[in-house]
Amino acid sequence: MIELRHEIAGETVTVHVPETTEDLGEFWKWLYRARERGPIAVDTETTGLEIFSPSFRLRTVQFGDERDAWVILYERGGYHESYARDALLRCREILIHNASYDWLVLGQCAGIPMEDLTPWTTDTRILAALIDPRQPSEGGAGTALKPLSAKWVDPAAPDTQGGLTKVFNSLGFTKETGWAGIPLTHKTYLL
Repeated sequence: MIELRHEIAGETVTVHVPETTEDLGEFWKWLYRARERGPIAVDTETTGLEIFSPSFRLRTVQFGDERDAWVILYERGGYHESYARDALLRCREILIHNASYDWLVLGQCAGIPMEDLTPWTTDTRILAALIDPRQPSEGGAGTALKPLSAKWVDPAAPDTQGGLTKVFNSLGFTKETGWAGIPLTHKTYLL
C-alpha cells in the first residue's frame, strides 16, 4: 500500500492508496468504521471534463473522513473497480463538492445511476452558495473548492491544482491533457 502524509490545519491526514486485494480489504474495514462515525467525502478524478467523449475515463475514486483519505485506482479495473463501486453503493452519508458532475461520471463510467446516490449525497458546493452566494469579485469566497478550503479549513493548504499543472508541464502535457497522461500513482496526483 502506498501511504502519504499530508498536513491540513495542523493535523496529519494519511492518504492510503491500495495496490493489492489485501490493501483493498483494509479499505473495506476503514469504510465500515467510517460509515458509523459520520459522512464520507467522495470525489472522482477523470481524464478531463468531456464526459461523453469516447476517450473519457474514470481514473480514481477517493473516499475520506477527517483523518484518512483512500484513493482507489479505479482505472486499474478488476478488484479496484469493484471495491470502489461497492463502497459507493454502501455509503449512506456522502459529501461531494459539485455532485452533479461526479454523479454523471459515476453513471457514465461505473454504471451507478444518479438516483442510487442522490438520496445519500450532500453537495458542499450548494451549501457554500447558501452560506455566502457572493463570488470573489463581490467580496465572497465563491464556490470553487480551493478558495473555500482556504477560507473554512486551512489558509495554508497546498494548492495541489497549481502543483499538478507544473507536473503536467514537466511531463510534456498541458493542463488539459495532463489529467489523462499523468501516471496513476504520481505522488502529486495522489495528493
